[in-house]
Amino acid sequence: MNCFSLIYIALAIAFAKAEFIYSCTEKKTIALTFDDGPFQYTKQLVDYLVEKDVMATFFTVAKFHYPHAIDTQEYQDAMKKAHDNGLQIASHTYGHKIPDDQSDFKQVLTDMDDFIEKVTGDRPRYFRAPKGNCYEDCQSNLDKWGYKLIQWDTDTNDWDLETSGSEEQRIEDSINYLKKRFSEENDSYLILMHDTENYTVSDIAPWIIEKSGMREKGYRFVTVAECLGDRDGMYTSGKTYGVDKTDRTSPTDNGNGNSNGNSNGNTNGNTNGNTNGNSTNNNQNNSSSTPNTTNNGNSTIVTDENTQSLTSGASSLKAFGLISYLFLGLATYLLVSN
Repeated sequence: MNCFSLIYIALAIAFAKAEFIYSCTEKKTIALTFDDGPFQYTKQLVDYLVEKDVMATFFTVAKFHYPHAIDTQEYQDAMKKAHDNGLQIASHTYGHKIPDDQSDFKQVLTDMDDFIEKVTGDRPRYFRAPKGNCYEDCQSNLDKWGYKLIQWDTDTNDWDLETSGSEEQRIEDSINYLKKRFSEENDSYLILMHDTENYTVSDIAPWIIEKSGMREKGYRFVTVAECLGDRDGMYTSGKTYGVDKTDRTSPTDNGNGNSNGNSNGNTNGNTNGNTNGNSTNNNQNNSSSTPNTTNNGNSTIVTDENTQSLTSGASSLKAFGLISYLFLGLATYLLVSN
């Protein structure tokens, strides 16, 4: 292998980036995701999910809504219960902000991973950017650091109380949108919600689970890692917890699966123990995770067309970049050879 081949390979690796994951790959799965917690409603939600035998994923922050999770044992207990019962705990940064500086970004990720490990015994491999905003440098860093970058294909817009005007109307708007999405009977759904909203916990999430009819149609509620066929990869330890629900297809199952018995296992990953939370919080009135979207006149939604366009666009850009470097390396080699 000559030096020009090595240069090409180095360039290709240097410019590789983590791609946004918008949708599940496992058919008949629904991944419920909750951002910005744990908060005062998280315990109620976790208790409900465990009671209903429903898996979900929490993209958590340590210092965002007050009182902060880093200082509140009740919130940490909810995280721990969720984790030990097989629900997935993932990162949403330490303080709901991605710093511009690479070393600062790495630090807030490490601080959050340290916090999650302190509470649950595990370090996460899954990450969602605040408001879904993660540009090329951010994506490249996450790829280098080994994180999976998760977005969504179904946005309840539960955070947008202002557009709806009241909690009752917000509930109705979110459910009406979900009815439309579920009527399409897609292969899977990756749904964005927030456990910082009381009506999400009391009304929207229970409607999905109990009244949407999706379980009766054979859909399974799973973690994001499970919906991507990566159940063993949700944490750096490779451990899984709770009952394995990968074979569950309907509410008629008896749920007598076997637990792996590792719910109290801790990882031995290296940490720096730093959870001082020096990152700057975003304005808490702008706590949504919503990226650029389209507006239907009543509430803002992310459409399938948008999702498919963004997904294919990211893939096309990455493919174009790699092809460009291939031609660059080939041209350089031919030029020097002649």
